[in-house]
This record gives sequence, structure tokens and C-alpha cells, in this order.
Amino acid sequence: MVIESVLSIQDLDHETFAHVDTENRRQTLEEQTEFLKSVHDEVQRHTRVEIHEISFIIDMCIVHICAHVLRLTRVISISSYSLKV
Repeated sequence: MVIESVLSIQDLDHETFAHVDTENRRQTLEEQTEFLKSVHDEVQRHTRVEIHEISFIIDMCIVHICAHVLRLTRVISISSYSLKV
């Protein structure tokens, strides 16, 4: 009877330890998940800002190129006209 009681206590201790260990791992995973979510959100925010900045730079380059093409077209038109006259 004493041996069975000792085994029951040992079994209970083992199950209690396993439960506490599982609970600790669950809490650690929840904390890691929250951390990774915050990192993900920050990376997304940073990426959106970079995309916006790059889009603005590309737009400005296109405007600059179009202005250059327009000026060159006018120069070529004027040159062609003066050669004909």
C-alpha cells in the first residue's frame, strides 16, 4: 500500500511537472508569436514607406525624361525647319 502511494505521488508529480512544462511552452510560443507579429507589422510599414518613396522618385524621373524628350523634339523641329528654309 505504501509503495502504491509513493508511485501515485511520483505519477502525480510527473504529471504536474509535465502540465507546468507544457503551459510554460505554450506561454513562450504566445510571446514569440506576438513578437513576430510586431516585427512583421514594422517590416510591412517600412516596406510601404519605401515603396511610396521609390514610386515618387520614379514619377519624378518620368517627368524629367518627358521634359527632356519634349525639349529635344523642339530642338529637332527647329533645326529641321531652319535647314529647310
